[in-house]
Amino acid sequence: METIEFVIPTYRDSNKLMGMLYSLVNQTNENWIAHVVSDGSYTDYKEVEQHFCLNNKIKFSTIEGPNNDWGHTARNYGLKNSTAEWVVMTGADNYYMPDFVSEFIKVSDSDPNYNFIFCDMVHNEAHYKHYNLLEASLSEGNIDMGCFATKTKYSKRLKLDVKKYTADWIFAEKYITLYPSRINHINKALYVHN
Repeated sequence: METIEFVIPTYRDSNKLMGMLYSLVNQTNENWIAHVVSDGSYTDYKEVEQHFCLNNKIKFSTIEGPNNDWGHTARNYGLKNSTAEWVVMTGADNYYMPDFVSEFIKVSDSDPNYNFIFCDMVHNEAHYKHYNLLEASLSEGNIDMGCFATKTKYSKRLKLDVKKYTADWIFAEKYITLYPSRINHINKALYVHN
C-alpha cells in the first residue's frame, strides 16, 4: 500500500491550518504524511506544531517569507523535501473529506500505471462563502492543486514555475503531457477548496 504526502504552505493563519490538519488526522486510511511549510513565521505556529507533532504523521519544515506567490514557492520547497510515492500540493485553508486518502489509495493500488488521480471538489466561489460542487476536469479553471495527486518523482522534475492563478492547470497540463499519464477521475467530492 502506498503513502500520500500532503505539502501544505501556511502563512499567518493558525485557525485555517488547524482545520486542514484535523481533516487529515480524521482520515479513514492512515497511509499519509503531511509536510507543512511555513511561508513566514507567526506567533502561534509553534503551538500548532507541538499539538500535531504528538501525532507522528505530521512533519514540519519552515521557510521564511512572505513571497506573495499564492504559496507556490513554499509548495516547491515542500515538494523538494517530499519522500512519499504520491504528493498532493494543497493550501492551509482547504480541507479533505475523511475518505480522501482511502479513495485515492484504492485507485492507485488497483493499477500501478496510474500516475495522475483527481477528484471532484466543493469550491468556494471567489471567497464569498458561496460553495458549489465542481466536477473537476482536465481543463483550465476546472482543477485545483489540492484535488489531484501525482507521482512525486515526476512532480519534482516540474515544480511550479508560474506565479498566477492558472498555475495549477499549467502544472497539471505539463505533467500529463510530459509524463504520459494513466489518469483516473474519482467522481466524488472529496476536497473542499476555500
